[in-house]
Parts: sequence; structure tokens; C-alpha cells
Amino acid sequence: MKTLPLYIIALSACILQSCSSAKDVPAKIYGCTDISASNFDELATDSDNSCVYGDMITAEYFCTARAMAAVRIGMSKYDVKDILEIFPYDIMSADDGCEIHIYKSRHAGQELNTVDSNSEKVNTAGKRVYREEIMTYELFFRAGKLVSVISEASKSTLPH
Repeated sequence: MKTLPLYIIALSACILQSCSSAKDVPAKIYGCTDISASNFDELATDSDNSCVYGDMITAEYFCTARAMAAVRIGMSKYDVKDILEIFPYDIMSADDGCEIHIYKSRHAGQELNTVDSNSEKVNTAGKRVYREEIMTYELFFRAGKLVSVISEASKSTLPH
């Protein structure tokens, strides 16, 4: 009869020992562990080979100038959003149903290898790049329809 309580005490000690040792093992957090990478994750404990090297930029919220050129007076604000493929950067509204949607755009180009740039065929090689200059457009809507587009350049030519 005395061996049963000793057996239970020994079993309990073993279970507690395994529980405490399981707590001591930290959970693995996968990510980029190389401090020289542009996407270094300070919380990562194990590498997942996702490190990225070189310059990375944070892209701003903008559409292309080509897409902005496709916008036409009379379009609904939903059609404009679909053509530009982004939501407005900012929206200002008035009680009379007028809204001003602010959009930002950039000119897109294609960065090509010099061998590919002399080709007469349509070239899809390379990568898309954007000019640094950001243009701001104010799109005026009345009753949900586009009535006017004003760019930064056109503001300077408007009568005051």
C-alpha cells in the first residue's frame, strides 16, 4: 500500500519536470535574421530565407499619369476609382452634395537592359519604375458625377 503513494509522487515529479522544461524552450519565430538586410526582423529567432538586400522604397499611394488621363467629365466617382485602380488620397465634402477627391499620380516608365531597348518589338522585359515627381489632382464631383479636374499646374493659370 505504501508503494502506490510513492509511485504517484514520482509520476507527478516527472510530469512537472517535463512541463517546466517545455516552458524553457522558446518558440521559434521565423523571419529575416540578417541585420544588414532591408527587411530585418528583430523578433525573428530563425531565418526563413526571406531577407531582401539593396534599396527598398515605400511606395506612396498613387495612380499613373496614364490612368489619370483616361478620366472623363461626367464619370461617376466609382467609375473614376475603378479606372485609377486606387481610392482617393483624401476626400473633402460639403453639405450641398459636392465632393473633392484628391488623387496623386506619377509617370511610369520601363527600366530596360540596353540590349532590349533597341528592339522594335513590344518590350515587356525589365521592370516598371516611377519618376520621383508626384502630381496632385483635385477631382470635383457634384451629385456623384465628375464636373471638373484641377491639377497643380492648372491652379496657377486660374483667375484669382
